[in-house]
Amino acid sequence: MCPVHGTLSSCLLVTWYWSPGVLDVVGVDGQVVRSYMGRMKYPASLAVTKNDNILVADRHNDRILSINSLLNSTQELTLPVDGGIHRPSCLYLDESRGRLYVADCGPVGLSPSDGLQRVSMTLKFSCC
Repeated sequence: MCPVHGTLSSCLLVTWYWSPGVLDVVGVDGQVVRSYMGRMKYPASLAVTKNDNILVADRHNDRILSINSLLNSTQELTLPVDGGIHRPSCLYLDESRGRLYVADCGPVGLSPSDGLQRVSMTLKFSCC
């Protein structure tokens, strides 16, 4: 078991790194407040926006999910990356610059387009 965690207002987010993947919001008392059990396969990393939306690197589904703080609405982020992302493993959100950095196992040599840059195995692009 290898939990990934992040912070949502005064609660802690925990996701368990196994399929089907579960996202739990845990209160300060350590009790699970609510859970999301969608069709995630190996959620590998979390980032939380200033509006408490939760971004999840859904590794084996090759996507980034945006889940609202109530865990009752999800949206797959559309990313300006030729060929898509492959096995995203780490997220870093820089809202001051409007950027989400995604480390993935995508093909090396991806051509920069629409402000996209591949540095090592990191993608950089504007996010919602």
